[in-house]
Amino acid sequence: MRRMLCILLMVCLIVNIVGITAASYTVTDYGLPAQGTRMTCNGDDVLLYRYDGDTASLTSVTSSLSRTVNVGYGIADMGIFGDTAVMVCNDSINNQLIVYTYAIYDDILDSFVVRDMQLRRIDGFGYDGSFYLISGSNVLRYTDNGTLDFTYRFSSSIASLTADFDGCIYAVCQNTLYLLSGGFFTLSGVSMASPVTFVGDKIFCDEMGRLASVQGYSTAFLSQPNLDCTAACMLNGYAIAACGHTLYACVVSTGSAVMVCELPAECGDVRVLGDTLYALTEDGRVMRVSIGDFSVINTADAIRQSTGSNDITRSGISSVVYGIDTERYHITGIPAGTNVTTFRQAISYDGYTLTLLKNGGVYRSGKVGTAMRAEFAGSDTYTFELSVVGDLTGEGNVNTRDIYQLMDFLLSTVVFDGVYLTSADINADGRIDTLDLVLMLDLKNGR
Repeated sequence: MRRMLCILLMVCLIVNIVGITAASYTVTDYGLPAQGTRMTCNGDDVLLYRYDGDTASLTSVTSSLSRTVNVGYGIADMGIFGDTAVMVCNDSINNQLIVYTYAIYDDILDSFVVRDMQLRRIDGFGYDGSFYLISGSNVLRYTDNGTLDFTYRFSSSIASLTADFDGCIYAVCQNTLYLLSGGFFTLSGVSMASPVTFVGDKIFCDEMGRLASVQGYSTAFLSQPNLDCTAACMLNGYAIAACGHTLYACVVSTGSAVMVCELPAECGDVRVLGDTLYALTEDGRVMRVSIGDFSVINTADAIRQSTGSNDITRSGISSVVYGIDTERYHITGIPAGTNVTTFRQAISYDGYTLTLLKNGGVYRSGKVGTAMRAEFAGSDTYTFELSVVGDLTGEGNVNTRDIYQLMDFLLSTVVFDGVYLTSADINADGRIDTLDLVLMLDLKNGR
């Protein structure tokens, strides 16, 4: 809190704050225990929800809706995805999951069983009509009858899953946000601290309270890192951040910040519906906050945003040897067997420091492999994933394990995503087929 007061004082010294009208709020106690109560917005309603034992409770903040659902098994975790509440229960005796889907407004409860699986942590599942489950470095997709449909393979353990109002699924792996688009998870290009929470139209908040906007295949920060807020949302073009008892507004175009309200209790979550802000305090009350007019002089020296510009070509990162994909943040066409020194020599990155990362650690020598990361740090920071031709295991070469992986893909027993799709397309014709398998065999045999 002292650090936040210091930051606020610095902002006040740097930015002339004008025209602030004090915010007002009304407090409603919905009778739900503070412990374990969460708040979400599905685009049409603001909902409070919690679970206790085998019972889930849902209460609308904006209407008279109130639901109590008993599922008969102890609930391990619960989430709201659009108009559907999903309750996941561990049946440890039979080593299976029982997944309950509840249509909130139609009051219909369904269930299916996922065999040989257990939910071992929160933020470990997602739902968009299909059920997504984290299993180590894989995301498993199940149909609504519990059948395993696809396996999405990542290079390291997955931290969390989340979803937006439209049912799009997002995964966080190695502090990077991936989005499920066109049936595949794609790197969005900015590092975010897990867990990542969806808070508005393509707007996400990470554990550090940083807001980021997903636009296509790229992500840009909207507010200053290290603001130390516990929750955030978007309201009328402003990023509203909750820091303890205090609400701040950040001007998205500049990152300038101003305090707009002091609440009587610490804020645990904030959500917006229309023009109204709802704050869930840590003592379990809901505050409906009406924020008056305010403005901030957009001084360049004020708290700044990280722009996350996609204009990589002008920024000085280029290569005449490899492909620099600025939409998906991939570096492609790297020959198998390429070492760190050769890779660095083939990239131009004037004004940046290049760091290669593997499994979260700095990688200084040896062969570069598929799904390794190249981080270019300068006035902006860009993170790319590497695609080594034919390397489907991340080892940097082509061997029998890569052959087996490609065969499994062609037999539809595994699914590739992101850079693995590019690495498997040996002849770069936009599809993966038996010709790529023949060419991979040639690579393995040195032809």
